[in-house]
Amino acid sequence: MAFPTNVLGIIIAVISGFALTHSADSIPKLLKYEDKAKKAAEWSRTAEKQLWEIRYTVGTGFVGCLVSLVAGLAFSLVVPRGLGVFTVGFPVALAAGLAYGQQYMRSFWASKPKVPLMKDFNEAISDSMMVQDMLNPLAGAWGLLAFCKLVGLYICQMSAGRVRPCPGIGVKEFFGVALVLYNRNAMKFY
Repeated sequence: MAFPTNVLGIIIAVISGFALTHSADSIPKLLKYEDKAKKAAEWSRTAEKQLWEIRYTVGTGFVGCLVSLVAGLAFSLVVPRGLGVFTVGFPVALAAGLAYGQQYMRSFWASKPKVPLMKDFNEAISDSMMVQDMLNPLAGAWGLLAFCKLVGLYICQMSAGRVRPCPGIGVKEFFGVALVLYNRNAMKFY
């Protein structure tokens, strides 16, 4: 098992799954009020706009967590080692998308107070806020995974003395690079 990207993929998948369950729990709670919201939307453009914004906001969290979960499992099980558009570019793009999704959800829910006598709706808001709070750590973890892929490529090129396809790095190589770099710099001072 390649370290640390496979371990990061597993951690990302677990966190994404946790956030996905909260997102999935909020959907049926919101659907209880769908009929009332549709009736209000027939008479009010504002109500119709709010209904669609709630749908988009909850969908953003759900889709972001689902993509992160599937990609986390894929990166821990089947993604090839080394550098490539998919192995580095996809985590960077996913990190950017999750960060944008978090900002989108925050801008919507920040101005929404909880409504008295609507317990399930308020619980759905709380679940969505929890999902929103998990998107930034997930974005950071995807950025870290991309960084580890780049560091792995650098270690591989350093050890080979030339550019070549990197078969991946293990625990020994990943933690040993700091010692190698330190020793090279220490030798310059003597």
